[in-house]
Parts: sequence; structure tokens; C-alpha cells
Amino acid sequence: MSCNDEYGGTWDAGRGCYAFQVQPQPPAGSPLWEGHDPSEGSVWSCDYTVTIPETSWFVPTGEDPLVDPAVLAQEALGRMKLENASAQIAPGPGFHTYVHIENWLWLPEAQWHDLTETVTAGPASVTVTAEPIRVDWDMGTETTSCYDVGRVWIKGMTDAAKTTCSYAYEWIENPAGDTHSVSAQLVYGVTWDCDGACLTPNGDLGEIDAPAGDPTTIEVRQRQTVVIQ
Repeated sequence: MSCNDEYGGTWDAGRGCYAFQVQPQPPAGSPLWEGHDPSEGSVWSCDYTVTIPETSWFVPTGEDPLVDPAVLAQEALGRMKLENASAQIAPGPGFHTYVHIENWLWLPEAQWHDLTETVTAGPASVTVTAEPIRVDWDMGTETTSCYDVGRVWIKGMTDAAKTTCSYAYEWIENPAGDTHSVSAQLVYGVTWDCDGACLTPNGDLGEIDAPAGDPTTIEVRQRQTVVIQ
């Protein structure tokens, strides 16, 4: 249900004002058209006393003149290219691990970074920020989570080396060894800020999962006990 003022303006939550279509419309070539031809739409405003670029905006024919900043935030999120996690694991393909052994997991460090995108509609601009908060690892048998990219395993590291992200398999089904597909996906905490004529200055889109990246594989074996009499 629309909320209107005494002049017929309709409440625009995105701009924090009662919006109305300018009557009469500005002459062709006016800066208020923002470079558009009058046949393409109409000019709307928030200010009954004076129409200036700071309080008016162009609305294409068929589009809703009332903008919700949360809608702009979703549009900005849709434009973002979230990182497809490149799963790395040690031991990796071509070698094998054993049950109860901690296997190192990591992503390229460059994939752990904030993303921003801005969408503008009239006097309101919404900037969305996506901040990585964890990595969810699908280990083939269950999912585990890490809260950074992990540490790169380098050949020659001693048993004293430590990492912040690892996983140990507890059992195998095939006595000859199991092979698992391992993939990862980044999870972002997404917020937005509105600048300009905004009723709501900011908001939260919650946690957003990026698409999983290409998988890698790991072979898990069971150590065999040899009894000598």
C-alpha cells in the first residue's frame, strides 16, 4: 500500500522523501534529463519548491521511480565476481595420505580479499562490500571450515611446521584405499551503505556463498601393521 503526502507524492524509502513526477516536465536539453530524450521517460523529484539535479532523477519509461536501497544492494551483489576457491591440499594428487594424518588445506592468498560494487539510482548510491569470513571445504565425506586461506605446504617442511587449516580422515571404506574429490568455496559477509537521499543508511545481506572452485583429489590409505614372531 502506497504512502502519499497531501500533494500526491509517494513515499520513496530509498531516497527518504515523497517522490513526484515533475509537472510540467523540463524542456528538452535540460540537465535534469541526464542526457536522455524526453520520449525515453520522465523526470522525478523530491523537492516541491525547486527542481535541481541534486534532488531529481530520470526514470525510463516502464521503470518504477521508487527505489529501495536494499534492491540496489542486491543488484550490486549480482555484479560482483566472487572468487572461485582454488583448493590446494597436501599430500596432493599423485601421492597418498593415511587415516588420522592431518592434511594441509589452503587457497592462494590472493583469493582472500574484500570486494566492492556501487549502484546508483537518482540521488541514491549503494555500495556493497563483501568480506571473506571463512572457507568451507568439502572433503568428500564431510565438510570442514577454516577461517583464513591456510598455509602453503612446502616440500621439506618438518613435522614441527604448523598450519591453521587441516583435515584428517578417520576411516576408509575400501581396504585398498579411498579416493576423494576435495573442493572449497569462500563464504563472504556482505553489507551495504547508502549515500545520498537515503532513509536507511546501511544494511546487511548476511552470508553469501561463492561458487565452489575446481576440485582436487586425495587418496587415503590405512597403515598396515606387520607382526613379526
